[in-house]
Amino acid sequence: FLVPVTSQCCITLKYAKKFNEYDYGPSGLPLELSSHPHKGIAYLSTYLGATNALKKLGIFFAGIGPKEGSACVIREGNLLQCVKNNDILRSYHKPVNGTAVLWNSADEHAKQNSGWIIRQDGKVSPEQAPHLCLGALPQCGLHLVSRDSQNRLTFEYHLELKESQNNLIPNDKKGIPLTLSSHPNCGVVYRSESPTFEVHNFTVVHLCIGGPSESSALARFSKSKELVLDEHGGIVMFVVGGLLERGRGVIAKRYNCDQPRPGQPFQVNDDGSISPVDAPHIALGFPEIKIPNVECPDEVSSRLTSQTVDSSKERHKNELTKYL
Repeated sequence: FLVPVTSQCCITLKYAKKFNEYDYGPSGLPLELSSHPHKGIAYLSTYLGATNALKKLGIFFAGIGPKEGSACVIREGNLLQCVKNNDILRSYHKPVNGTAVLWNSADEHAKQNSGWIIRQDGKVSPEQAPHLCLGALPQCGLHLVSRDSQNRLTFEYHLELKESQNNLIPNDKKGIPLTLSSHPNCGVVYRSESPTFEVHNFTVVHLCIGGPSESSALARFSKSKELVLDEHGGIVMFVVGGLLERGRGVIAKRYNCDQPRPGQPFQVNDDGSISPVDAPHIALGFPEIKIPNVECPDEVSSRLTSQTVDSSKERHKNELTKYL
């Protein structure tokens, strides 16, 4: 995610100096972190599996994982381009505080406004928003997992939530805390840093798993079985992209228009978990991490030869200097 450059959540690159001096070969350099030893910037799909809908669009969310899974990149001007897939690193939407960061196919549209400033201290800022930089957040995001997964969440007040599916809570009453029985003193909470950001005609609110339990979001069901959260002016739980499949992130939205899009209907299960009505085999949980088998490639396409790197270095040398 993008966070303020003054945030304690900023991350820093281990090889910032080498990137700025183009001191690497055609295989590029891994995006290892100095701020988080033994970690690096990677494709989330390396650990969580690719999401079909986004894969078709050439979009893969970026994340932080073991350094062995770090993406290896070169600098094409001020772009950061993965040598294995030719994808470029960019913000999901307009670079504002809280925006997610992803890997995107390197077409001309994606390249627009996707440049990065690599600072001497290793922080990485969008050219369009130098007051922001790449960051890592301490809380774990809410996801969909298999119903029988050990990563499935169960809720302390599931009986009250189940009852509220049919007997709706009046608007003048507080919702039911999404406190967890599977994880003591934790609940579904709002992200501590940059919890919201604006996208087109709606507000996105990030949902995480964290504590203390007193900070748990308050929930109620709508007539159409949506999970509505009391805070942030009344927001609705959504599965990212609308596809009900394992590994999908779960967020909350508030549409700022006359005809808001409905959220997915949810149900409370007898075991205390919560599932989409249309996909009872999955449930709310935290990411199921798999071990990657990823290395920096020794050979890349002819377009990414050392000559390309050298010419790119000369072409953008003066442009880069002013940012350092």
